[in-house]
Amino acid sequence: MPTFGTRIGDTDMSEKTTKHTHRPAETGDMDNLLTWLGLTPGHDLALSGQEVLDEWVTPGITYISRHFTLTLCQEGNGRIHINQKEYALRPGAVVLVSPNQMLLLRERSADLRMASISTTPSLILEFPSPIDFDLFAHARTCPVLYAEASDFMRLTEHYRFIASTYARTTHAYRMEIVKTLLYALMLEVCALYQAQGQRAQEVRHPRQEQLSDDFFRLLASHYRTERGMAFYADRMCMTPKYLSAAIKRITGKPATAWIAESVITQAKIMLKTTTLTVAQISEELNFATPSFFVQYFKQHCGITPLKYRVSGEG
Repeated sequence: MPTFGTRIGDTDMSEKTTKHTHRPAETGDMDNLLTWLGLTPGHDLALSGQEVLDEWVTPGITYISRHFTLTLCQEGNGRIHINQKEYALRPGAVVLVSPNQMLLLRERSADLRMASISTTPSLILEFPSPIDFDLFAHARTCPVLYAEASDFMRLTEHYRFIASTYARTTHAYRMEIVKTLLYALMLEVCALYQAQGQRAQEVRHPRQEQLSDDFFRLLASHYRTERGMAFYADRMCMTPKYLSAAIKRITGKPATAWIAESVITQAKIMLKTTTLTVAQISEELNFATPSFFVQYFKQHCGITPLKYRVSGEG
């Protein structure tokens, strides 16, 4: 079995680790992280472990997921926020993240050990229905579950089998086997969700918790193009005033603050990790003009986008 951190590609991840001299800007650079792991065009799968956790994931920094990721917490403890909702990390925790979810590692113990598999959404969608849709639904509604020791051991065995199989780079049917093994692993995960739902008798979320979940799901999907309260309130069939007050009551911050934080986080990522011009970034984030974007950025950050780009801020 390869050590955790092995690149899922044609080269050894450990070699790439020793040559890596520049960490991504600490502004949620999830795309660069997965590119570094090997999740690039032509590579649909990447495995990561302790080396990646130590090198790349910075507590207190918000990341925006672009891929589908399954993470197994093996040792240690921590706290993670997914779409602004907090979950405990502990041995046996299974974390399922889908594209456009906001992640923040609030804190971690020194002995925290996790192993992850990240894939492109297209690979997940290759799975027979309804498993593909079930996985995305579970990731949205209950991204963290806590497995019994025997169940978690079975998931870990699947992970190791996938890693060792992918390491057989000369095997003619390596990818076909790996995809089949990944499908089996995801079936195990879906079975755990199903069992958990049956034990809980499908207990519904309290109304306030459901409201906040719905808002953050919408925000993760539309923050690039929609910054107005009216859009989110309309989608949730309530008035902007009611939604804003409800989110503030539940989270301690108004909905407008969460919207702005999502937009600014993405703007910082693009400024620090791409060569896009300010005008191009403003267009990507659906600002009417570059000047409006500059004004918006300065209002929330205290400096212009260009000054932020050349600064040492993370």
